[in-house]
Amino acid sequence: MPAKMARICITEDHNEVLPHIYRSIGSKKLPIDDITMVHFDSHPDLLIPQHLAADSVFDKEMLFEALSIENWIIPAVYAGHIHHVIWVKPPWATQMQDATYHFQVGKHRETGEIRVSCTESYFLSEGLYSHIDEMINIQQLTLTVHTLRPSGKYPPLYQSDDLREKQADMNKGDVRDDDCSKLIKDSLSKDIEHKTNQSTLKQDILLEDGTSKNCLDEASSNSAIKKSQYQWNDEGPTCKRTKLNSNDEESSSSAVCIKKEKSCAQLDTNEETLNSKTDAQTDFENIHDILSNTNKSFILDIDLDFFSTMNPFKMEFTEGQYDLLKKLYFFERPLTESGKDLGDCVTKRQHQIAELEVSFQTLSETQGDLSCCHNNSQAFYKLVTSIKDTRPDIDWNMVHSAGCTCDDTDLPHHVSSEDEIVNFHEIVKDFLKIMELPKLITIARSSVDDYCPKDQVDFIQEQTLRLMQDLYGQCDIVKDYE
Repeated sequence: MPAKMARICITEDHNEVLPHIYRSIGSKKLPIDDITMVHFDSHPDLLIPQHLAADSVFDKEMLFEALSIENWIIPAVYAGHIHHVIWVKPPWATQMQDATYHFQVGKHRETGEIRVSCTESYFLSEGLYSHIDEMINIQQLTLTVHTLRPSGKYPPLYQSDDLREKQADMNKGDVRDDDCSKLIKDSLSKDIEHKTNQSTLKQDILLEDGTSKNCLDEASSNSAIKKSQYQWNDEGPTCKRTKLNSNDEESSSSAVCIKKEKSCAQLDTNEETLNSKTDAQTDFENIHDILSNTNKSFILDIDLDFFSTMNPFKMEFTEGQYDLLKKLYFFERPLTESGKDLGDCVTKRQHQIAELEVSFQTLSETQGDLSCCHNNSQAFYKLVTSIKDTRPDIDWNMVHSAGCTCDDTDLPHHVSSEDEIVNFHEIVKDFLKIMELPKLITIARSSVDDYCPKDQVDFIQEQTLRLMQDLYGQCDIVKDYE
């Protein structure tokens, strides 16, 4: 096999790519540390296996046994292998805002489990946050979250079911053009409106000494950062969010919104820059600089549900039942990011999840006997009663698993059309043209668990492999799912 031939490992479940990564490290095709992973996925996969002892990451058999599809990356970070994750997500994935986050991954002093210092809801809602003073054996992680969006030469990717129906009716002459145009505008701004509704923006940042710092001053001081051909506008009253205006047809095929003050190569490791989220004030060149660095060792990781994804739990419940489930498991961020409020928030959330787990486990053991559950929540009673009326054979532990996916955002759900899948592959191709040859390419099908639609997965895989061959020539393909 030629030395420069790209190696592609295809698995079914996403966590099954980690053994291939470890084998590449063991064979010295990947370095033991300072690896950058470019992660195309509708989901972050940045959780941590429940009750996994941090020291277990050094026992490969124990580690691989503990992993699941949503929690396989952070253990590799704690083990010291992965230093930078670039999560490239489709427009319908809203679990985290576009930003560059710098935080720590370490071993909790009391529990001995892996924890992170990032204060994003994604981690808080899972009870995974811990202050850096409570951790040892700390590793630094840079996480860049980037939404890949089409430029003017591609049709819009994100269309709601309502929009598709309206457009079909319009083709029949039943809907006026201005009605459909308004619906398109509403649909494309849906994710921005959702984020605005989920958080309260404040002009002052509370510092550790109890004083406050005005964000607008900081925004002014950073305004001289190079903006290239893009124009930037503030989204909200503070410098914490900046939105890219990508109307220019000559702009890059992917509009990048990265909250960042300096490149990762220049990132200081002093205390002021640790556990930080920096503002989106640079353009596509930031990621270009990272991916075109010949001194970097890259893993290109692709989940096929990036191109078309379902929320499989929505298929298990009626709309009313799913709304009750979200109400029961709803997560609310703390009012401030003080150490006390963050700690109280995590403790409250852990108790909430633990109580619900006990309740649904009791239902499982008693075949749905509500009288045995010590849960006084009206939402719990309504949900269980409704499910028993419609699904008497329900797996109650599955109901709890579905609930654990609910916090202050929904799991992404967007079944793409064939045209959308083809177009999105072209956009990905434009994005990856700047990337040096990856040391390893991993692909997860994610179809058995219904995150990638079963009737689309083979077509998406065929398109993805063709894309890899267009970019990197002949590839050594290992199909580990057959």
